[in-house]
Amino acid sequence: MELKITICDDEKTQSDYLACLVERWAEKKGGRALISVFDSAEAFLFHYPEDLNTDILMLDIQMRDISGLELAKNKLSEQRKRRDRRRSRL
Repeated sequence: MELKITICDDEKTQSDYLACLVERWAEKKGGRALISVFDSAEAFLFHYPEDLNTDILMLDIQMRDISGLELAKNKLSEQRKRRDRRRSRL
């Protein structure tokens, strides 16, 4: 089993700790975790492809400019729009 996991947290110690926990969990389950870490919602939005290609997205709730909740709402809204466009083409 291979999971793509994205962590977005503006506190490096927290994101490092979470990445370590995820790696240990994956090893314990006999799998592998491909972990991407971003230090802000803006960095995530800039570097991540439009089509969210991750199995698990772990977001810090309180970040500098854009909160984890705002980021989640943004990504869900984008996914719904893409889904609706695909459906309208059918």
